[in-house]
Amino acid sequence: MVESTGLENRHTFIAYLGFKSLSLRHIQKSRCIYSGFFSFESWLSDKAKSFATNKPLTMRECFMTERTMSDQERIELQQNNPLHGLKMEDMLKQLVDHYGWVILDTAMRMNCFHTNPSIASSVKYLKKTEWARERVENFYLYRFKRMPKSSDVEYSMPPRSRTFPHGLKPREPMELTVESILQSQAKAASAHKERASKRRFNRR
Repeated sequence: MVESTGLENRHTFIAYLGFKSLSLRHIQKSRCIYSGFFSFESWLSDKAKSFATNKPLTMRECFMTERTMSDQERIELQQNNPLHGLKMEDMLKQLVDHYGWVILDTAMRMNCFHTNPSIASSVKYLKKTEWARERVENFYLYRFKRMPKSSDVEYSMPPRSRTFPHGLKPREPMELTVESILQSQAKAASAHKERASKRRFNRR
């Protein structure tokens, strides 16, 4: 039996692959590969058409083949990105109005938010510093607008190039305090230290 996944037609998917059963991990792996390009259901529909012709499908094709999104599809889905058409100055004004400079400095640790901060000086710095600009845009997307995290494929792209499904609306901004940010950072640092320690132990 297949574990409950919330995916429609999963039995058809299993039958097509030629398995009697398929683990939740395999289904999620397949779904993860294709997320960010098009819906799992549409991919399954395409494969069902191929199945009707009894065309053989290799495991590599099952799990590793990516269907590239057309330029037009990407353009349409990029319009759902809250950063689409948003000027950097307007983005910073929204963040400063809601959080203030202290919260932004604590969360992102950038000198332009710490020493005599201003919208003008921050915009100037961010325009010429790619890593800092993307850090602020990620903060805007996932903390201020609270958009769902992208797939690995989408997340490897610049924040402004990422796509989001139609009908997906931003949520209320995440409530942050200096204390909550510091606690989160300390927890992340502790987890990172623990993972590094385990890796060193496993090498022995």
